[in-house]
Amino acid sequence: MDIEIKGLCKHFGKNDLYKNFNLSFSEGKTTAIIGPSGCGKTTLLRILAGLEEYEAGSITGLPGATTKNEGRIAFLFQEDRLLPWLTVSENISFILDSFLQKNAQKIRVKDMLELVKMKDYAEAYPRELSGGMQRRVAIARALAYDADLILMDEPFKGLDDALKSEIQEKMQEQHKGIKKTILLVTHDLEDAQKMADIVYRFHSRPVDVSIEV
Repeated sequence: MDIEIKGLCKHFGKNDLYKNFNLSFSEGKTTAIIGPSGCGKTTLLRILAGLEEYEAGSITGLPGATTKNEGRIAFLFQEDRLLPWLTVSENISFILDSFLQKNAQKIRVKDMLELVKMKDYAEAYPRELSGGMQRRVAIARALAYDADLILMDEPFKGLDDALKSEIQEKMQEQHKGIKKTILLVTHDLEDAQKMADIVYRFHSRPVDVSIEV
């Protein structure tokens, strides 16, 4: 089911961020949003995740929005948000308790750590990792959660070009098999064009949108 945003209005104080804003995201596709800082990209992700309220408009097609539309949403924040008292593997497995048995959790964690090239650090703690390594764990955690919609805010920040390219290719291979709906926000046009089926560019306030070609 496609996600449809119609007539969205959101303001901060007296300033309109979104005013009668309309946009749709195709089910099973990857959509990227680019644009300058402060143009509303992260706010839109937070609205879709149910973490931010809005004043008017409607959003349909979100997983779990109705009893007939079950599903989960995964959110990779700009901040890694790893729990410092848990190991790398535990940071991933704790989100799986609600729907996977222990043996299945171990397999999922192993697969995700291999995807981000972190399997040798499964028992390390976040404080023992570099910033880029922590980001890779955060990516693994978001992808491990069996979500129908994956929201990713600057997912590849802090990764060197070679590693970033390899992880992107592996993510694309995985996506071909499962066809999740992915919405990612980035400042990097090259990343957006590589990862996404369609790229939207946000402009100004209130937000206006164009298709990047």
